[in-house]
Amino acid sequence: MAVYWGTQFLVKKPHVIGNKLDEKIPFIPLFIFPYITWYIIMFALPFALYFFSIETYALYTMSLLMVLVISGIIYLVYPTTFVRPEPKGMDFSTKVVRFIYANDKKILSCMPSLHCSLSMLFILAAIDAEGLPLSIKISVILLSFLIILSTVFVKQHMLIDVITALPLSVICWYLAMAIGTDKFLIFFNFI
Repeated sequence: MAVYWGTQFLVKKPHVIGNKLDEKIPFIPLFIFPYITWYIIMFALPFALYFFSIETYALYTMSLLMVLVISGIIYLVYPTTFVRPEPKGMDFSTKVVRFIYANDKKILSCMPSLHCSLSMLFILAAIDAEGLPLSIKISVILLSFLIILSTVFVKQHMLIDVITALPLSVICWYLAMAIGTDKFLIFFNFI
């Protein structure tokens, strides 16, 4: 969170992004619910990985740190923004969207999307974690896929934010694998 919120305060003039394809994506307020489950998974999954698969926990944590550092640098070098639609309606999901919008006033979409990049890491970790119960794996994978879709359906991100986030996560995951979890675990045990 510090990377996302911190860089928003440092940025002066963001670049406006978006294209005709983004305009064709419908605004679907119900997708706000998968969008906010990201916060739950972001805090719960590391604990599950730690208890069920310490090696996957190490891979996930190493990848997460790489994604956050790279994303933070990109946010500072090339900050982005776009014009969000004004949510219409008085149903509960639209009210939740308005609440989320109100707490994200600067409207920096920050390419790559942390919602998408971390959701991709959730998927990779769930697939990799051998000891993780199948019910948790399936839930994490399905919810993460819905979270990725939700970012564009609730107009919190543009397609380019998703397109840049997913490969970043995969690259960081494989870099962490190449470095090896043993080094991280030695450091982790030292602390």
